[in-house]
Amino acid sequence: MTSATLFWTREHLAFFCGMVSTLLFSAVWIPQILLNYQRKSTQGFSTAGMVVRLTGSAFLYVNACVTGEPMPVILYGGFGYLVVAVLIGQIILYSNNKEHSQLALVYLIPILPIALWWYFPATLQFSNLIKPISMIAGVVTQVLLCIETRTGTGCSVTAQHLNLFGALAGLYMCSVIPPVATTTWWLYIIALGQSFTFYSVQIYYDGLMWFLKESWLTSGLASRLSPEIVALLKKKDKVELPNSPHPLRGGECEMEMQGLLSHRLDVRSGDLDGDIVVDADARVVMEPAAQAV
Repeated sequence: MTSATLFWTREHLAFFCGMVSTLLFSAVWIPQILLNYQRKSTQGFSTAGMVVRLTGSAFLYVNACVTGEPMPVILYGGFGYLVVAVLIGQIILYSNNKEHSQLALVYLIPILPIALWWYFPATLQFSNLIKPISMIAGVVTQVLLCIETRTGTGCSVTAQHLNLFGALAGLYMCSVIPPVATTTWWLYIIALGQSFTFYSVQIYYDGLMWFLKESWLTSGLASRLSPEIVALLKKKDKVELPNSPHPLRGGECEMEMQGLLSHRLDVRSGDLDGDIVVDADARVVMEPAAQAV
């Protein structure tokens, strides 16, 4: 066989897919980092979920190095820790809550898996479960926050697309190159479920048209839809206004609506009388109050 033929064995292809999976999982958070940077806020983004994910990535990296997992799995843990650390840094930077400054202590979490391996090596079989559990916990906390705010706009749709492709590539790698720990399979299975979970939440609360337009992968499809289909797909969701120091009546005011995650909306009306509704394109629409008969 030639060297070129040897390169394209199933094992080499699986290793390549594993590296692609690692890169995609690392890139998953870049759209979210950019979104947070653009709006100078992490509102709608779960702090607890990020701490849990940071813990899981630290355990994955240390345990994968110790047990000799394939390099893509090791890098998955290492890069995952770095990007989540950046997100936690944004939470600290953009938050007005002084208590969040103490979050910097979570950067010391890698000491825990190192200490457990050094002093209690038999715990590896149990600590391998921490990463999959942390992924599930991170998804649950973020979904609960979406339910509370009645929107999924705080989560990047593009990030979930990358997560989906990364999960599929990782599953192919595991099917050809069996991982040392069976829990590694669950990393990619859970990632697959995470994408579909967030897709469902975003479509339910923000509408299919918003979902299609929000990502570069489907924005072209949304622009080609006929007006009839667009009208059919559009969905309006009422949102509850939080307590605001700005008056809702008279003149011009600027509100920060919890349901829209710090997007600034100018409301111009001499007398607001009706329901404020947000359509699938995140536009504020006034629905007049019902007239008494």
